[in-house]
Amino acid sequence: KRQMKTLIITLSLFCLLLAAPKWHELSSEYTFDQYISDYSKNYAKGTREYDQRKIIFESKLQEILSHNQNTSHTYKRGINAFTDMSHQEFKQSKLGYSKGFRSSRNQQFRQLLLNNKKLLLNKSLNSPRALTGEIITQYLLQRIKDTVVHAGLSQLLQQLKVTPLFLPINT
Repeated sequence: KRQMKTLIITLSLFCLLLAAPKWHELSSEYTFDQYISDYSKNYAKGTREYDQRKIIFESKLQEILSHNQNTSHTYKRGINAFTDMSHQEFKQSKLGYSKGFRSSRNQQFRQLLLNNKKLLLNKSLNSPRALTGEIITQYLLQRIKDTVVHAGLSQLLQQLKVTPLFLPINT
């Protein structure tokens, strides 16, 4: 199943590469509509977004063609899926700061690390592998505990007199 997904993705990328013109095939006759088709963009003609993207694309296409005609440059430029984005948009969406460790799920993990830093520091001095296992175990147990508490399952288990499979560890 995984190999099939990989094959489909590879073939899709290969088809995309074949569809779009290479730098030496670019000309001023290449249109925004061809670009939309080549890169499977979904802009409806007559909309404000279509008009804005077209202006950005045509401006960048002229820059690319001008650059490629200049023989003093040691490299050639081409178009890609980002040619219809302004520099600011590209910076924000592709180069911008990723919340990563500050996202809500990671915030819980971060808080767990901060709460247990003395314990974790002592373990890391003795065995780095144990530290990794301890972090993962503590994180998973905390997630299970939070889920059980929020769902009210702990009360249900008590009423049914069932012993939970996982007991949260207090640190």
